[in-house]
Amino acid sequence: MNLPGFEWDEGNREHVLADHPERGNTIEEVESVFYDPWLTLKLNRIVNEEERFMAVGEGAGGTIRVVVFIFQNDLIRPISCWEANKKVKSQYYEARQKKDIRN
Repeated sequence: MNLPGFEWDEGNREHVLADHPERGNTIEEVESVFYDPWLTLKLNRIVNEEERFMAVGEGAGGTIRVVVFIFQNDLIRPISCWEANKKVKSQYYEARQKKDIRN
């Protein structure tokens, strides 16, 4: 999969990585979610005319994660990331199974 690059600066590194150390986020783990072949994406919401998207996928560490992000300067800019809850994991695995059946 050809992805745009990622935008990390002091602001989103602080929020995604440092503000919630219990989430175990690293830049590598957050970015790896986007390389999951069963990744699901959807428009999450619009905040002050800014489209925020939600990606759900398996990170390199094997955990299903939710990444909220925006597209900025043609790059993926992560805003937040956490381990998916039971309901989201169930939806992810159901969608993954359906994609497997179609292929």
